[in-house]
Amino acid sequence: MLYWLGFSLKLIVLLSGIFLILGSITERWWSVHFVRFGSIKLFWIWVWTLISILILSYMPLNLPFQIPLNGVSTEVISVENVRITFQIQTTFTEAFWIAAFASMLGIYLRFTTSG
Repeated sequence: MLYWLGFSLKLIVLLSGIFLILGSITERWWSVHFVRFGSIKLFWIWVWTLISILILSYMPLNLPFQIPLNGVSTEVISVENVRITFQIQTTFTEAFWIAAFASMLGIYLRFTTSG
């Protein structure tokens, strides 16, 4: 299930990029609509990803450990005579910041294009 969710999000981002490029290189009547469609899709995917990360990092999930928003956390779980120690590492990768820049650029283009 998660594979198909990731795959569909990749397709949406790819199609949004294609629509942004097609709308930017042509001067047809539909080019403004392509730019608007592509920019809004990228923006909302980025916003909902950020919101879900923030909610999951601060919401108690009945887990015996806390997931850090950014950084490394060493967690220890002890049950009877068993002790498990593990690290959780979370970071905002370069792809996240590129997506943020692309979505902000798309929103800027949406409001500066005429039509």
